[in-house]
Amino acid sequence: MLFLRRIDSRLDLFLLESRNPTIENSNTSRSASTNLAPAENSPLLILSGIIIATLLGHALWLNNGAIHPTGILLVAISIAISSLAIICSTKASLHISSQAIQLTLWVALGSQFAVINLIPPGVYISASGPDWQIFSAVLAATTFVAGGIISNNRLINSLSFYISLAAFVFLALWVIRFSPSPKIDVFGFQVEAIRSLLGGSNPYEIRTPNIYGHTHFYGPGVVHDGVVQFGFPYFPLSLLAVIPGGLLGDLRFAQIFFIVATGILFTRLQPGSIGRGIALLYWFSPRTLFVIEQSWTEPLMLFLATLVALAAKTNPRIVAPAFGLLLSAKQTMFLMPFLFPLLNLGDFKGQIRALCISLGIAGLITLPFFLWNPLEFWRSVIDWQLIQPSRPDALSFSALSHSVTGTYFPVYLPFLGSAACVALAFWKSARSPAGWAISTTMVYLVFFAMNKQAFCNYYFMVIGFACLAAACASVPDSVNRSSAKNP
Repeated sequence: MLFLRRIDSRLDLFLLESRNPTIENSNTSRSASTNLAPAENSPLLILSGIIIATLLGHALWLNNGAIHPTGILLVAISIAISSLAIICSTKASLHISSQAIQLTLWVALGSQFAVINLIPPGVYISASGPDWQIFSAVLAATTFVAGGIISNNRLINSLSFYISLAAFVFLALWVIRFSPSPKIDVFGFQVEAIRSLLGGSNPYEIRTPNIYGHTHFYGPGVVHDGVVQFGFPYFPLSLLAVIPGGLLGDLRFAQIFFIVATGILFTRLQPGSIGRGIALLYWFSPRTLFVIEQSWTEPLMLFLATLVALAAKTNPRIVAPAFGLLLSAKQTMFLMPFLFPLLNLGDFKGQIRALCISLGIAGLITLPFFLWNPLEFWRSVIDWQLIQPSRPDALSFSALSHSVTGTYFPVYLPFLGSAACVALAFWKSARSPAGWAISTTMVYLVFFAMNKQAFCNYYFMVIGFACLAAACASVPDSVNRSSAKNP
């Protein structure tokens, strides 16, 4: 116990020093304008991020991320909170106490553990009675242990965090063990693409069987004679990132790694009990285990976005490479370049230079696969997205409109909505990693909520962005002082 306490104390001290601008070395990539940017209201951003992540987690829990009246309401409330958080992100006059943040985090974690215990972690799990008992026992014990995460006693806080981390890894591996082949096309695409690439073939030329027995989920011409006529549907980094998991026996091992690593990076961004609580909020979001079961790729985007934020706060010179990886992860990242200036890395020329480097890195990763077979790459990555149909079961305002009026939103409306959000962010948001993260939360939340398809994986990414915003903002000093006084 003493050894664990010393390691934990030294790690927190190192992280606090690395965040202190009085002892950081000056960096030439930052201009004088950085210091003139309005200071962020950190407590407000922390509180907003926690609340948004919690509300969206419950929205996904209601119907596994499919349409639900209460889920739509929670999405709307989350949009309103993110907008207000951006508008007020530089208003220092809005005082929020550290006690309010700790209480909100405790309530948020309690509400999530309450609902996690009510439904199975996945939809394709085949386990015996004793196996289910083991899962339930570990989850119930974690529910009790996680309560210590907001304790001001350093030892209790540390033990709660590390035990909860070990429990999450066990539960995630349990899901993979008892749901080895989920009936979802994303899993099949990734398995076949890994096999194809390792065998020397182009993953964008693969053809996979239509596992659903119908074509409701696909656009016209996608399926012919029971075979999906498109290859791997994402950017190549999404495939390259899960190959290590595939080599170990299940590509979802990589997804577990990304989720766990993202939570640990949250504690790097936000040392102390609040940062650890945010990590647990992300790990034990009501449908995190469901995301792992389904093998969705969004955990990679969250991991890379967190690397970008950490680099912006500790070593701005590596922001451009990290941002380039983020851009090359998936097509939905096309909105990210518009938000890049909010990281406030320097003057206008410096930001343009950094963004060009990021785009160049993304191009270097993607271009070889495009040149391998330009037509098949374009069909799989671009055409596939354009011809996908509007889904009546999506958790979106467009699907709600269809259920009420019989018509979906025009396809351009999500782009207009996200453009308006980008404008609001540039007008009102704090210029900081936390301001960037809360703006990203709002932009993608609006983009998905108005789109033709919006399901659990999309909103899980937004949950991660909200947690990232809370982790990036500086916690009130009183919280860390309180923890330090209670070894």
